[in-house]
Amino acid sequence: MIKLIISAFLAIAVSISTVVIYYWRDSHYDPSQMDLVGMFILLPFVICILILSPYFIYKTIQYYRNEKLQQQKNQELTALKNDKKQQDKSKNEQDVEHHRLNILSSAAWHCFGENEEILQSMTQFKSPELDFQLTNNFGLPLLSYRIAELDQWLEKADLDEEKLFSNTRERRIQQLIQQQLQKHAHSMHAIAQQLKRSALFYDNEFAYQYRMHPGWNPENQYDYKVENDDLLKQEIVEEVAQLNRLNIHILIAESLVHSWDDQAYQAQLLQQLEHDYAFLIDHVHIEFHFLARQSAYAACMTLLQDIAQQSEEASLIIMADSEIDQEWVDENFWQHEQYIASEYAASWCLTAEQVALEEITAVQILKMSHHVKKLEKDLIGQQLDLSAQLETEQAFVLLLDEAKKSKSLQQLQQNFNPVGISSEYFIYIQSFIGNTQCFGHVLGLMLLTQMRDNVITMAYSLEQPHTYIYCENKNPEHAETLPLIA
Repeated sequence: MIKLIISAFLAIAVSISTVVIYYWRDSHYDPSQMDLVGMFILLPFVICILILSPYFIYKTIQYYRNEKLQQQKNQELTALKNDKKQQDKSKNEQDVEHHRLNILSSAAWHCFGENEEILQSMTQFKSPELDFQLTNNFGLPLLSYRIAELDQWLEKADLDEEKLFSNTRERRIQQLIQQQLQKHAHSMHAIAQQLKRSALFYDNEFAYQYRMHPGWNPENQYDYKVENDDLLKQEIVEEVAQLNRLNIHILIAESLVHSWDDQAYQAQLLQQLEHDYAFLIDHVHIEFHFLARQSAYAACMTLLQDIAQQSEEASLIIMADSEIDQEWVDENFWQHEQYIASEYAASWCLTAEQVALEEITAVQILKMSHHVKKLEKDLIGQQLDLSAQLETEQAFVLLLDEAKKSKSLQQLQQNFNPVGISSEYFIYIQSFIGNTQCFGHVLGLMLLTQMRDNVITMAYSLEQPHTYIYCENKNPEHAETLPLIA
């Protein structure tokens, strides 16, 4: 802009000066000093201002317009910053969220054994074994965490089951699910009884179906058209806590989503439950969750929170995964030359805290704390005393991540050192499942209920750094040896 003004002024000054000089020469005019200043400086300046005035007006208007827009942008930016600060402040000040669940029964299966045997082998740093049925590209056997007993289960499998799943990996996962389901026979029987009694008291339609069901006929030889009509009139139904449904959640790796026949397997499971425990199909809901490694733990935590809100339902969660399959190993061997395949399963039969069953009581209480900033403060709030356990050298904290990075170790120390929990109390789950990592975090979480030698056990993952899971054992034998403030 300054260059424009100077250029215009010089051009006008030169033009006017040329005209005035020639005029004065022809007219023999003798200019004074004031004439020189006026003609060569003031007049070009005034004419320059007049010519450039529209440009100055335009620039002035544009300047004020831009200033106004800039002020609006600054105000919006300030408002956004204030909103973000307010959101961050609200997030930081978010109240700790607690959920409590009743564990009716739990089970786990790994090549190390079942239930407590798994954790005992982990504390002894047991290694994988050479698998002569799995080979690498050179025909040499590989290391694996194969469950040898599962091979015997497959040999005894019915022909129908073999037709349902022809793939080796799918058949092994199916048998893992079946084995876990058998481990909850007592809980399933108690839930079936509660569903029946609840239906008899609260729902006439289901009450009639239960009375007509062969599984609920004591003699199983009545003429239902005559005898059961008399039973309908004579049976005295006592009031019980209402229970409306059993939810079965089966967690499977996402890689099986296109090959797993969930509808056929669901029909088979419903038929099995109806035959073994006399469930009504309408009272059982089966849902398959195909989860990826990145989302499995978060999905499991969300599922547990949902179950904690179900005041009139019971749930069974079964997680199973297997990569003991030569075809699967061949597909993954090119990514990892030292690929270690594994297989494992774990399950919980649980209810919300407010659900009460007549024939079975909770053996453990699962507590979940979310948005925790300080572990010490949360332990006090939950009335959990770890002093007796800290006096021993027995591990009671399951770490669900691979804590190999120094940053991860520092974060763990910052969280646990203030309450006196050092590395000697940790069990690192990921080191004992090889490369079958899809449900590694979920397995560690569900193994929490197998540490029955302690009154209080904990599980923690850096995937959700402000979430802590506690398990309070209700075994009277252990309660006598280790005091608990609760």
